[in-house]
Amino acid sequence: MYKGLLLLTLALCPILFFAQESEEVLTIDTVKYSVGIMGNYEYNSYTYSFDWKGDYYDNETLPGFSVGAAIKFHTKKNFQIEAGIMYAQQRFKYKIDQSTVELYPSTGVMEYTIQQLSYIRIPVEIGSNYKFNDWFGLMYQFGVCPQILINEHEQIFYDNHVEKRQTEYYYNTFQIIGMFSVGPKFKVLENTELFLTPYLGKAFFSINEDVIKLGQTTFGAQIGAYHTF
Repeated sequence: MYKGLLLLTLALCPILFFAQESEEVLTIDTVKYSVGIMGNYEYNSYTYSFDWKGDYYDNETLPGFSVGAAIKFHTKKNFQIEAGIMYAQQRFKYKIDQSTVELYPSTGVMEYTIQQLSYIRIPVEIGSNYKFNDWFGLMYQFGVCPQILINEHEQIFYDNHVEKRQTEYYYNTFQIIGMFSVGPKFKVLENTELFLTPYLGKAFFSINEDVIKLGQTTFGAQIGAYHTF
């Protein structure tokens, strides 16, 4: 818990620094704002607890994704403050010793199970741009992204059929993810830009301490477009 609070403080320090360094840096230009849509392809790395490793085996994280929209407010010193909302899915795969768990019926030989977690994310970030010329530049952002679990289910793959059911292993999960991204952007129309930014994220809190010891580390890439008004 203390480690998570420390990481959260470190993630917010740059924002507080900019706010204190110059009032103009975070003075919003009310005339200028951008609306964007984006999609993420990501991989989440977990550290499983000892008990989970003892009962389950061949744990494997599967690629996930997220999609959403955001609004970006421009400041007078070439900084932007962005807030958005996203739908995200994370998945992992594992095998289990079927003979030791009564939860799973013996209607076939279990091959593996895929657990799927669905979240709502609310990213809040600050960033800036560096222009090489009129059509090409570099965009970087950092901030925090709360995510709330809204649904979870698992698919159990047997040798002769597949079962799907709702689960409550991670019920009421809430996490805060520190995010950093940097990548190129391209001007395609007078007020429209495309961007492709690799990003790195780290959750400050575990999904479920009985299963996943630490919050996930996220690696991914985001692609999208902004239109400035």
